[in-house]
Amino acid sequence: MSNKTKITFTLTTAILILAALTVYSLYAGCLNIIEFWDPISDVETYSRFNFALIPMGIFTLITTIICAFFFITGERWEDRYGGAIPLSSLAFVGIAFVLILITPSIYESKYEKAGLQACSGTPIGHLPFYAKRFAADPSLCRK
Repeated sequence: MSNKTKITFTLTTAILILAALTVYSLYAGCLNIIEFWDPISDVETYSRFNFALIPMGIFTLITTIICAFFFITGERWEDRYGGAIPLSSLAFVGIAFVLILITPSIYESKYEKAGLQACSGTPIGHLPFYAKRFAADPSLCRK
């Protein structure tokens, strides 16, 4: 395989991975927003990343566009259009970080107002300290 083929393969793979991450982040983020407004059931689980997925999706979208631009033209985005968009995309990382920090207080106040109690332990399928489960009755915490 020639060097140019390796570079083309690497860039194509990177763009496809970024595009997949973008679609997933935006789709899952929109579903989380819609789910937030659904009626509260007897058992609810939230993740710190629920609201941060949309700004991270926008960040990966901008990154995907910049990478695709480089792949197609062979020229850096900053050289042609300046660095405003790439640098402003970092603001979305900051927004995501702030949302990760405030998401627990938003969900916990909502669930406590609805009369749900916090369950102990980490819900299955989530990272430790990044998710929490609430239930109307402590016996429902195991479900």
